[in-house]
Formats: sequence, C-alpha cells, structure tokens
Amino acid sequence: MNAPFVARADEVALLDETLDRAGSGMAGAVLLAADAGVGKTRLVQHVAAQATAAGAHVVVTHCVDLGDVGLPYLPFAETLAQLHALAPGVVDEIVAARPALARLMPGQPAAADGSANRLQLFEGLVEVLGAVGTAGHPLLLVVEDVHWADSSSRDVLRFLVSRLRDQHLLLVASYRTDDLHRRHPWRPVAAELARHPRVQRLDLRPFTPDELREFTVAVTGASVPEQSLRRVVDRSEGNAYFAQELLEAGTDADELPWSLAEVLRARLEGLDPEVQQLVRVASVAGRRVDERLLRAAVGD
Repeated sequence: MNAPFVARADEVALLDETLDRAGSGMAGAVLLAADAGVGKTRLVQHVAAQATAAGAHVVVTHCVDLGDVGLPYLPFAETLAQLHALAPGVVDEIVAARPALARLMPGQPAAADGSANRLQLFEGLVEVLGAVGTAGHPLLLVVEDVHWADSSSRDVLRFLVSRLRDQHLLLVASYRTDDLHRRHPWRPVAAELARHPRVQRLDLRPFTPDELREFTVAVTGASVPEQSLRRVVDRSEGNAYFAQELLEAGTDADELPWSLAEVLRARLEGLDPEVQQLVRVASVAGRRVDERLLRAAVGD
C-alpha cells in the first residue's frame, strides 16, 4: 500500500517556492535529509506530481546500495536516458558535441577515460540539464538515496552544484541521516554542498502526535481509539513507515510486524559487532538507558 500524503505543508511550500524560482531562471538545489521511513520519498512523489501538473519536466533517479563495488554514474545514466525520452533532439546534439557523454548512453560507444573526458562528461551533463528546462517549465531533477552514491556520482553532484547559475533547474538530493556514520563518504560532501548559496538543506522531521493522528485516519479510513493511537505514537516515534506497518498489523498486536522486524534486523546486522553488543545491552535495560550503565556494561 502506498502511504497517504498528509501534513508537510511547510516542506511542500519550500520546494514549490524553490521550483518557482527555477522556472524564472534561478537554479537551485535542496538537500532532503531524514531518517529512513520518515517520508522523504512520499514528499518527493507529491511535489513531483504537482510539478508535472504545473508543466515542469520531472526526472527521478536513484542510487543503489551495491557495497564497495558501485556502478559509476548510475543515477546520471538514468537521468540522461529519461532526458533523452523528454527531449531526444537536445540530448543527441549535446552528446554529438561532447562525445564523452556517450558512456552514459545505452548502445553508444564509450569514450576513453581521462581527466579531459571526465570534464567533458561533467560539462555535458550540466549543459543537458540546463537545456531541457525553460522559462515557466523548469526541470526538476530528483536523485534519491545519495548516501549510496558512488564516488563518481558524488563528484558529478559537486560539479553540478558549483555550476548552478541561471538554468531553469531544481536539483533535489535525498539521503538518510541515520545511515551517516562518522566516516561515511557522503557526510563531507553534504557539508560542502550545504555551504553553497544556491543550496538549501531541508530536514524532514517525524510526525507530531497530531499529524500522526491525521496519518492514521488516512491509512485506516477511520479514526483510531485514543489508547491505540497513543500506542502507535509511542512505538513509531512519528516514523511514517513504522506507523503504517503497525497500523496494518493491528494496533493491539504486541509483536512487531515481520516486515518491520526484517528492516530492523537488517539494520542491526550492518552495525559493527561491538555496537551490536551495546544494542543488546540497551534492549535489556529498557527504552531509555543511562550512559553510565552502558559504560559499566561494556567495561569502560
């Protein structure tokens, strides 16, 4: 089931205003940050649908978690394919002038690697993105899950932001804040991009209890008893995905839904063994754990 869209009026207004500026020739970017399940994708879907209805061109691409392997330029190869479907003549003309872009096009020979070709590829992407959007009909480019972006894609994002000028373009890059450990490669890139004058960071917070009440009505089609609602609020802590899974499983169920349990299990298994042990200790201690207790438990 797709999650219903509720609340988020301030976030929608910010994105709409930024897209309006892009339609007037003031390119910009938004870094959309939140924990997993809070509602980044649902917000993007809503704004993209509104933008399409208003006459904007919309391209939505994704980064994929492939561990240390990665696929160079994956979201931008997807971007170029979608742009070619939107404006084939524009894309073909720019690819012909900048053949390094061909490496991102299916069925075309790739140019040899090298710093000159890499620069040509970056500049070609910026040129294509700037050529598709027009006055009143901007291009909304959404790159989801950039915390999984490979190093080449991170470099493209940095280059693209550095070239934001008078294009009719809005870039929205979404990422999970709870995945950003101290040495995560996206962390310094996000900090660098956020300092650019054309970039705004949008932190998507969990639902408030009142917003979650609205969300439960939208999910269930009926009001939920106050006691059951408080149980969902307490267990989900405003996380839309968690709340929806709990509602679909039944608000009186004591065990976690299997789908939610699998998500949490996968996230725990991604932690270092020492951290996993710390989580086990904390789970026994209760919902709130004193730091001194944790230090004593791990022998610190």
